[in-house]
Amino acid sequence: MLKKECSLVYQFGLFAFSHYIFFSRHFVFSRLAQWQTKERATFLQNQSLTKMPSNLDKMSPGLIHLTRIHSVRSSDSSGHGFDSLDSSFTDDHIDDRSWSWIYLKSEFTGKDSEKLFHKYQARLQHNFFMVLLLLNISFNLIAIAIYLWDKQVNTFPGEALMRGSALIVYFAFLILTCLEEQWLRPRFARIVAALTVLVAMIVSEHGGALFAVTGDKTVYPLQRIRPTFSIILTNHVFLPFPSRIYACIGTLVIVSLELLLTIISRAQSDCASTSIIRYAVADTIFYSLGAFIGFFLTFLLEIANRKAFLDHRSCVESKFKLDYEKEQQDSLLSSCLPRHLMDRVRNDIKLVIERKERSQRSRQKPFNELYVEKYKNVTILYADIVNSMLLAAKLSPNDLVETLNTLFGRFDESSERNDCLRIKLLGDCYYCVSGVPEYVENHALNCVRMGLEMIAIIKSVREETQVDVDMRIGVHSGMVLSGLLGLHKWQYDIFSKDSMIANEMEHTGVPGCVHVTQATLDLIPETERREFCIEERKHENGESTYLITPRVLPYNIRTSYGYRNGRQVFKNSVSMDSLTIANLQRTVLVESLQKYREMVKYVNDFLADTIDEMPLGKKALWLRQADINPIFLSFTQAFTKRYGTNLFQMERQFAIQTDPLFRYYLYCSGLICLSMVAIKTIIPNMPISSKLYWTFFVTVVIITGSLTYTFWTRQQLKYLVRVMIWFVITVWLLLCGTLDMIREDCMKDQKTTSLADCAFTWYYTFCLILALTSISLFLRINMWFKLALNLSALLIYITLSRLDCSVISILDSRTKWKYLAYESDLGHIYYILTVSIILHVIDRQIEYILRLGFQWTTRLEVERREALVMGEINRILLDNILPQHVAQRFLYSSFNGAQRYYHEAYDSIAVIFASIPNYAQFYTETNINEEGLKCLLLLNEIICDFDKLLADPSFARIEKIKTIGSTYMAASGLHPGRGSTDSDSSLEELNLNVLELVNFGTALMEALARINKDALQEFKLRIGISSGPVIAGVVGALKPQYDIWGDTVNVASRMDSYGVIGRINVTESVANILMQCSTLELECRGPVLIKGKGEMVTYLVKTPFDS
Repeated sequence: MLKKECSLVYQFGLFAFSHYIFFSRHFVFSRLAQWQTKERATFLQNQSLTKMPSNLDKMSPGLIHLTRIHSVRSSDSSGHGFDSLDSSFTDDHIDDRSWSWIYLKSEFTGKDSEKLFHKYQARLQHNFFMVLLLLNISFNLIAIAIYLWDKQVNTFPGEALMRGSALIVYFAFLILTCLEEQWLRPRFARIVAALTVLVAMIVSEHGGALFAVTGDKTVYPLQRIRPTFSIILTNHVFLPFPSRIYACIGTLVIVSLELLLTIISRAQSDCASTSIIRYAVADTIFYSLGAFIGFFLTFLLEIANRKAFLDHRSCVESKFKLDYEKEQQDSLLSSCLPRHLMDRVRNDIKLVIERKERSQRSRQKPFNELYVEKYKNVTILYADIVNSMLLAAKLSPNDLVETLNTLFGRFDESSERNDCLRIKLLGDCYYCVSGVPEYVENHALNCVRMGLEMIAIIKSVREETQVDVDMRIGVHSGMVLSGLLGLHKWQYDIFSKDSMIANEMEHTGVPGCVHVTQATLDLIPETERREFCIEERKHENGESTYLITPRVLPYNIRTSYGYRNGRQVFKNSVSMDSLTIANLQRTVLVESLQKYREMVKYVNDFLADTIDEMPLGKKALWLRQADINPIFLSFTQAFTKRYGTNLFQMERQFAIQTDPLFRYYLYCSGLICLSMVAIKTIIPNMPISSKLYWTFFVTVVIITGSLTYTFWTRQQLKYLVRVMIWFVITVWLLLCGTLDMIREDCMKDQKTTSLADCAFTWYYTFCLILALTSISLFLRINMWFKLALNLSALLIYITLSRLDCSVISILDSRTKWKYLAYESDLGHIYYILTVSIILHVIDRQIEYILRLGFQWTTRLEVERREALVMGEINRILLDNILPQHVAQRFLYSSFNGAQRYYHEAYDSIAVIFASIPNYAQFYTETNINEEGLKCLLLLNEIICDFDKLLADPSFARIEKIKTIGSTYMAASGLHPGRGSTDSDSSLEELNLNVLELVNFGTALMEALARINKDALQEFKLRIGISSGPVIAGVVGALKPQYDIWGDTVNVASRMDSYGVIGRINVTESVANILMQCSTLELECRGPVLIKGKGEMVTYLVKTPFDS
């Protein structure tokens, strides 16, 4: 009958597992194509940026428009988005490869992270080792207390002696570990410590039994209870062996010793030889499974730790890369905008992005954001290169850009030396201010000295190139409003009546002299005026201005800057000035291999420091302000507040993390179930009811079904589903362990001698221990759930074991094989309680490690996302200062040799200048308008509306160049790579560019008309348009600025300045294109005398907004 029942059980098991293997293979291959398709779709979906919610229109319209335009332009080329933090910890798809042991080992080898991970493992082992020492001290103190309380006179005191010796070892290592953690990190130290403690555990638990089987001494009965299963678990999980091989060898010694003692003890009892063999086989299965579970737990924990460590490293690498990009962007941004203003704009954009992510509503401001500040007691310098067109005519485009770049770079160096802030470049004009953003006492003297240095610099250019170029410089002191206007292509600028006076001083100045006003001269100390030659000029209005020249050439200006001839300007220059500029450019713009190596080193150092700072020691956990509660192992309020969330949300994020190792828990649960069947089958005279068979069968079916489901869906199970599967499987395993403890036909006077052949009651306890162990196998189930189920099972077992119909009560009352001198069921409870404590401690340690990893990941992810947001903000700013292709080139290209300068020649460009001539009369500086600030507010509104037109797809070819006061400059056709075209395509390009720019000019007039209606003003536009070849490039070593040069630009400016207010003035070539390619009506103005060009035939374009 027994064989038949055993055969039935194994048939059930084989049927279930063969069913699982067949269907899992079928499901894997049948779902592979579908999985690949879904994976690709998921990948493509992740590449798109999160769209901005509609309620953002309630925020600051200028910054929202800026971030929206950047998102649209970036969506095709950038994979960055602002996702919620939850997505960082959840991924529905099961990636088997990334969780495989071979893959993880190869990744660690490739990333050279093995040493760091061993350091991390050593710190984890230090934590486990301290817990083990505390447990062993507690168990031994309890055992000694029981011995002293229940000591018998004739017993040998080996129990107290051995446990006392072990206590000395435990206390010694505990004190040493608490005082100095570093000693345990070397490999040899960990081996010595682990072996010493293991020997102490074996001696304290097995020493008494050795005396009993080898001598005639009477030993204390408690020594016969050897929690070998607990020792095996602690050997694998808690001891700091540097390799699992040592733990396996230790387990082999422990199991061999336990089997030897058990066989000898049973040989001295009434057990039959066949029963002893069966017991030995069952013990081998039980202890081997315990060793496997210990190995399994450490193996899965190491896989989880390795994967988390790789994720942490990847997150740190990403953060450092983003930080490095941010440093580059910061360098370039700070060269284009003053630091204080850049920080203010960046914070505002960050606020818009944060509101976008949180979908917060905000009241719309009446105007667009205005970044303007007032500065008094400053000096303004305007400088213009006289006869710059002669220089452009003599030099090739490449030489011209390099010459201007080096020339303006020298001017920038001079401004740095003289505490001046360069404002912007206007073609061949250069102006700066001293006293912004911080007050400078000698601001007037600084500007005069800088002006003289600029004259000396241009003199060297004149001598080397043989071109009659010179500098005309004007200087005035007073008040300025400085900041940014508009939405696109920001350039730092100044506005005030005083700046207009400085500009007028430049226009009325004399080449080779610094033309200053009385206000500026009065601020120059008398002692400093001796180094200048000062010539007074009287004007018709009675005011005096002054021309300043140096008595001697400034000592720090060299007279040669590497010029050779017009064809090889700076090509072969090895002067210190050229090298200085090149070094400055490389510092700002070049990402080198050395920098990458430094970044890798920083990542390793960062991880090493983070590992050292992790609160893995008990002292750090209890005494430090920790993020994890040391008792309940929940996140603290301080941790949740730091990341702007509540405790429930943080606990939820931790709980819903995916668990790719879940199916391995199911494998091990299935193995535990079959082992319990084997043990109950092997033990002689152990009755197995039909209910137990069906319980085993249902358990196997549940495990098989769960495994099949995971392979079928190829998806991660949701947290609640995982908890439900864990609960059902462990409950059925507990039923398998306890269901046959109660005899249905038991009677107190019933003969049970057939059952009492030998003590087999402990195998009920062993089966229950295996079921309890299955509770802890599921690493990511909350430890309090595990503890609740563990205590419930323990309480049920105690209740069942104390019943009269319990197999333990019936058999232990008749057998001589007892583990305690008093009631033997307490021995079972003691054993199970010991294992339960060990399992709970393991659960706590795993929970703490997982939470510590989550805390680390959360911190790194938040820091990485902050760096990502700041990178996005910097990209928004850069794209708003330089054309996108130019900014990318400056940030990510290797600039050396001929690539140090960026320029591109275009043949078919249309250029527009749109000015508001009557704005000068509108602008006043009174207390009512806050000294001109409210006037600038309206100008900013006008420019912002002009900028918004650039988002229209019909104006996609147009690039804003700059604003010059109330003048708006743009060009059509400045796209990278279109500089060299054949004649046919060039003509077509020119036609398209001209038509688009004329339509844009009409749109500007329409936008201004709307503003006039809202603001009750009568502003008029005067627009000039020209077409032809231009040179586009970036100049300035310290402060790169994108600009265009050429006769086409100058003519477009003249079309504006010599045009008609309220009309669009175009050249004859533009008019010819419009007559051929459009239906617009034109009005010929006839020949018009243009400064620097002579007489030119110009036309007026008729629009609905003419005045």
